[in-house]
Amino acid sequence: MIGGEHGAQIGHLVAPNPPSEGARGTRSRLDVYRLSGTAVKLRSRILLSLAGLTTVVVPAALAHIWFEEKTIHFRGGTVDFGEPPSRYALYDSSHDVSGQSPWRPGMVFLERYRDGDDSGEVDPTHLYHKATQLESEGKYRQALKTWRWGWTHGVGNQAIVRERIDLLRILAGSPKLSGAAEYLRATAAFKPSGIVPQPASLASAIRPFAAFRLADDGRAKPINVARRLMQVANDYPQSPMAEPALISVPRTLLAAPVNKIVPEEVALSRLAIDDLAKRYPHSRFRFDVVGWRGRIAYLAGRYAEAIAIYRRQFALAPTWRKRATVYASLVLCEREAGNFPAVATTALEVYGAETDLTLKGSAFALIQQTLGRFNGAQANRFWRRLHDSPKLLGLYLDYRMEMTEPTPDLLKLSANGGASAFASSYGGHILARLAQAAYVLKKNSAAVRYANRALAATHDKADDALATFVLASIDRREGRYADATKRYEAILAHYPGDLMSGGARENLAILYERAHRFADALDLYRKLGYVFDMAYLLDIRMTPEQVATYVAAHPKDKEIDLLRFSLGVRYLRADRFDDAERELSRLSDAQRTKFCPVLYQSEIGSKDIDPELIQDPLQTARQLGRLYRQFSRARTSESKAKVLTFIADYYYDRHDLLLYNPALWHHVRAVGIGTFWDATVATKEDYQALEKHHWDHDCYARALTLCEKILKKYPHASVRYRVAYRAGCAAEHLSHMNPYWRWQGRERDLMGRAVNLMSMAKRSPDPQLSAKARKYVRVFVERRESDRQAFAEEEKDRKTNHYDYSNQAKWSYY
Repeated sequence: MIGGEHGAQIGHLVAPNPPSEGARGTRSRLDVYRLSGTAVKLRSRILLSLAGLTTVVVPAALAHIWFEEKTIHFRGGTVDFGEPPSRYALYDSSHDVSGQSPWRPGMVFLERYRDGDDSGEVDPTHLYHKATQLESEGKYRQALKTWRWGWTHGVGNQAIVRERIDLLRILAGSPKLSGAAEYLRATAAFKPSGIVPQPASLASAIRPFAAFRLADDGRAKPINVARRLMQVANDYPQSPMAEPALISVPRTLLAAPVNKIVPEEVALSRLAIDDLAKRYPHSRFRFDVVGWRGRIAYLAGRYAEAIAIYRRQFALAPTWRKRATVYASLVLCEREAGNFPAVATTALEVYGAETDLTLKGSAFALIQQTLGRFNGAQANRFWRRLHDSPKLLGLYLDYRMEMTEPTPDLLKLSANGGASAFASSYGGHILARLAQAAYVLKKNSAAVRYANRALAATHDKADDALATFVLASIDRREGRYADATKRYEAILAHYPGDLMSGGARENLAILYERAHRFADALDLYRKLGYVFDMAYLLDIRMTPEQVATYVAAHPKDKEIDLLRFSLGVRYLRADRFDDAERELSRLSDAQRTKFCPVLYQSEIGSKDIDPELIQDPLQTARQLGRLYRQFSRARTSESKAKVLTFIADYYYDRHDLLLYNPALWHHVRAVGIGTFWDATVATKEDYQALEKHHWDHDCYARALTLCEKILKKYPHASVRYRVAYRAGCAAEHLSHMNPYWRWQGRERDLMGRAVNLMSMAKRSPDPQLSAKARKYVRVFVERRESDRQAFAEEEKDRKTNHYDYSNQAKWSYY
């Protein structure tokens, strides 16, 4: 069918490409692309100066495993604390080589391009089938109602839908019109016959519809089709088909490539457009009329006129896809005119005003591409545009602060003529953005100056929040932690829905931890949805007493069962078995099983772990409680040593899962700590808490500690040789259990301890035990040496690698 309600200017201009992997900016980070299994990092920086703008791309390669959670203490989505969050980022799946992504709470990703038609089109098959069935039964009023539903909901080809509505309006009042059934059957939306009756055989009210259909027989030249359409409009001026016939003329003639359009086609198109505008001043095709006028001006080389027309059309665009078409037209005209600063200006305007992420992402790509191609004269011209337009300057600062790394020349934008920009209605926004740029560039005094001026100049909440955030972050940077806390809290109080509120919560959480306000920090992590930071506080950083206080203060919390379970596990690790039993008894068997499932084996795909060893912690509390009560009742050194040996065996035989809280850590505690611990956030107290946690948590560590206690306190006990053997095995297991323990193994020489303990065991009077111990002394000595060599190689590789390891814990190398 020719024409239609939402027909676009098909093929007349080429839309700009979406952001490509080779042309996307970042903000203080490295973007990572997967290429044949290799992670390739790309940093793109846009540098603006009075002389010109250039794009610098620095590639490198490094493979890495990524942690896909948003968190602070671990490097999954970790942010630059203190830096105001950007409103947009590019790719949700992009991480730098350290496992980080630029995500911040409230941030939107431009990667989420739409698929399909701009209506998010619903499959029209059901609509077509239902309407065709009603038409074939002569139920024209019901068919009309069905088509109107399709029009209202944007289902189906809207040109077909509108034509059917116009036709059925006639037939609903006059169902017996000659040829109606034949025409409906021939042009049905669902399985049409395709043989359209000649107009002369139809009632006069139906003839315009048939004439319109027959204007294009598939064989005629476009100019002849256009003439027939003009004839339809002239022969049936009162018909509902006159208007679509006129707009279909330029669609038929002007959508061809530029070099194939002849003057006669342009003239006929102009005639049809003028006639349509005169007949239908409020035409539903007004958007298309304006666009085709721009097309005609473009074909004539009148680019300035075409640009003005397309700008008017952009304001009329009903959908993002139509706006994208007009945007492409504008850019093409500006390029043809050789005005690249205008191209960048148009892209900035679209980037700043557009809410659709597809078009915003396309505008970003065009800005980046165009700025990188400027010569000196073009850069100067673009700078003058920024100087003369406060709005454009604000948009440029938005683009730079959201999508690129700021450079010192940004602050020069306010040096000449800044007073007029600051005095404008955009002054507060410009000052707030300059404050952000100065903060990122570590120009603290300038940042304070700009931020205070922004707060005095603006009444826009977003700008006030940004300026306040900058001031809070400078307080934090300069060690005024109480002042920083108050400012971040003010953001949450006065601008709770602003983008800055998420960043304020992140920074506040760290400040609260610094002040040992762990309950407040935990509340913030939970509001942010940072499950691993929540796990870190509950399972590592807070004391059992602090966890108990938090649980008591939240009796109706929606996660109270998990909180109580976590408290019970913490009591277990503190050897407070009665407290653990009391807390865990408050939960049903089903609840405890849910938090510590016996299906763990199938979930991790390991056949080496007996699911029965992931036992109910209530059972653990009762069994260990009985053993420790036996120890307290023992009266002799020998009996005490034997009971402690039973306890050490209890831990050793249950490997490393006995005191684990899989629900809290989502089954990835060792991976998170071993690979993604964030050294840029961790304090000395964090490291101390982490070390204590591992010695309290891991069963081999528990067994080793108990065995060494027995050997020290009861050196003459009969079980001493077996205890030494057990301790040597536990030390060896620990030394290579996971990245953290491999590092601890090197730092604490766990294999050296294993050798010494096994050397003691080989003196056992039991020949079988002695033989095993002698064997393992040799094995452990060899393993100790090979481990030392491996660590030395790792250290050598790390020192010769130019990658910055500053945000990773030392053990993550191993």
